[in-house]
Amino acid sequence: MFEATPQSKFKDVSGANTPQFMVISTPAAKEHARVLRKRKCLFDDVVVFPNNVIKQCIEDTGDLVSKRRKLPHTAFAVWKACRFSNLDKCFLEFLIP
Repeated sequence: MFEATPQSKFKDVSGANTPQFMVISTPAAKEHARVLRKRKCLFDDVVVFPNNVIKQCIEDTGDLVSKRRKLPHTAFAVWKACRFSNLDKCFLEFLIP
């Protein structure tokens, strides 16, 4: 990097002033190496299930089973189911517009 000074105060060897601008070289700014911090590895604690708990989970599948719901298969059945589910709203509508 160079800096320019408008009026130099340095005198030449012969005693005369130097030119109006004088270029002075400056050392480059030193870049510091970035220090990487070691991060501590965090792991969860090891969870050990007792054998009887695992055995009970394998044998008891009741929590995985849900009640089967019958769904309509035809367009008419879908329309009919939708109409019956909205039946309470149907009574709030006017019969004669």
